[in-house]
Amino acid sequence: MRLHSVVVVVGCVFVGFVTSAGPGLMARAAEPQRWVQRALEARDSTQGANGEAESRIAQLEQQLELFEAEKRAAVPRAPTSVTGSGELAAALARNNELVARNRALAAENQALQSHLFEAPPSASACQAPAADADPKEQLRYWAERLRRSDGAFRDRLTTAQNTALNVLLRGERELDPHNPWREP
Repeated sequence: MRLHSVVVVVGCVFVGFVTSAGPGLMARAAEPQRWVQRALEARDSTQGANGEAESRIAQLEQQLELFEAEKRAAVPRAPTSVTGSGELAAALARNNELVARNRALAAENQALQSHLFEAPPSASACQAPAADADPKEQLRYWAERLRRSDGAFRDRLTTAQNTALNVLLRGERELDPHNPWREP
């Protein structure tokens, strides 16, 4: 059933095409040769008109160039004034003064920034503990050094490492003496 519907639709489209385009194609094929000659002559005449237009454009461009040259010659040149050069010298002197002041302020700013961002000396990390010291003290010392490290990012502790270190360094808690569940 579907195949039959498809064939009918394709046939209708073909018949529509033949009825709409057929007469135009037949007329074109039957067109006399003289019409073709007239079309070619009309095209040649338009190209000749284009050549005339191009030559007219070239003439107008030459006239425009002449007018511009006359205009440039007619404009008087303004002589440089002595006061203008004095103002220029004053502006250059002020500019040099401002450049020197900017450089001084930039150096002062850099010195202040380096002073502000210095790591303050840490009281807990001033001396390394002895080798036979409490393991927690040694762990605190090395943790503080890693936390305050000014080295590259890879020298610092990760969040997980920092959390684990805090668990290790946590002080011992005292048990509640009044806890009823505590064994005596």
